[in-house]
Amino acid sequence: KVYTLTDWRNEDSTAGSATEGAHGKSSTSSAFLQDEITLSDTFTVYFGGRYDRWETEGDNFKIGTGAYENTFKKRTDSAFSPKLSLVYLPSDEVTLRGSVGKSFRAPDNYELYGTLYCCGKYYQSSPDLKPETATTYEIGGEWRPTFDTKTVLSLYQTTLKDMIYTKSIDATHTEKANAGEAQVRGIELSMSSNLTSWLNIDMAYSYIKSKILKNDADPSTVGNQMAQTPMHMWSGALASKYGNWSGLIETKYSDKVYSSESNTEKTEGVFGSYDSYWMTNAKVDYQINKGVKASLSVNNLTDEKIYQYYVLPGRNVTAELVLTF
Repeated sequence: KVYTLTDWRNEDSTAGSATEGAHGKSSTSSAFLQDEITLSDTFTVYFGGRYDRWETEGDNFKIGTGAYENTFKKRTDSAFSPKLSLVYLPSDEVTLRGSVGKSFRAPDNYELYGTLYCCGKYYQSSPDLKPETATTYEIGGEWRPTFDTKTVLSLYQTTLKDMIYTKSIDATHTEKANAGEAQVRGIELSMSSNLTSWLNIDMAYSYIKSKILKNDADPSTVGNQMAQTPMHMWSGALASKYGNWSGLIETKYSDKVYSSESNTEKTEGVFGSYDSYWMTNAKVDYQINKGVKASLSVNNLTDEKIYQYYVLPGRNVTAELVLTF
């Protein structure tokens, strides 16, 4: 609900009743079944399926200029999402995998019912939105050259349909709509190794190539990168354990993302921007006795100023005492 406040810093300083608002209720009931079929010592097949039944209802209202009051009937939708996987073991050191599967995402309550009027513009929800669906193909493998070292590689492609976009009706009116299709292709590479008996290293890299295939809400975005999807991500971590002491230091990198499919944002380091960034976190633990452990964590160790629309927290420290009994 939206209220007029006499003091914008005090949420209890409401003046009168709510001027607009929305209410929604959604539930999903699911059943999942999977079978593992061993064809030989080296081939295993996994076949499964998930059935989802989604149900939703809601309402919204506005009083004053442009008043409305809507109650939307309960409606349901369902989807069956199968998945097939094959695992092949050509040797003790190598595992190869391949899979194909489908999935779906039901629209959330805000997308269905959360109509909002702000600053001279209507942001219209849509109670008739359909769920988004996706089909994913993936191949990959795992190589274990030694007992202490493992490398994993995956290549995948996902096609998304009935994607929900914000459609511009005119200068003062936008609306949610199932308006698009997109394709995501990616590579994920990771490696872990025990450097010594007390020190372990983990590294990972992801390359994500996303492309808008269709967008009736804004055809000019076709061919652009999807919003909120970085192209490059990297992470690395060192973990150690020596006696009663253990520790972790990790750093991660994320490429710049766009806030919309128009891909027009160029600035970084300002409110509303989505920056590329490095962030480093560290943690140390000490096992005082069998039932008591103390730990100290430092997040954003180098105190970077990073904007992901809002500015992310700077360096912050957490101390813990964990009792187990």
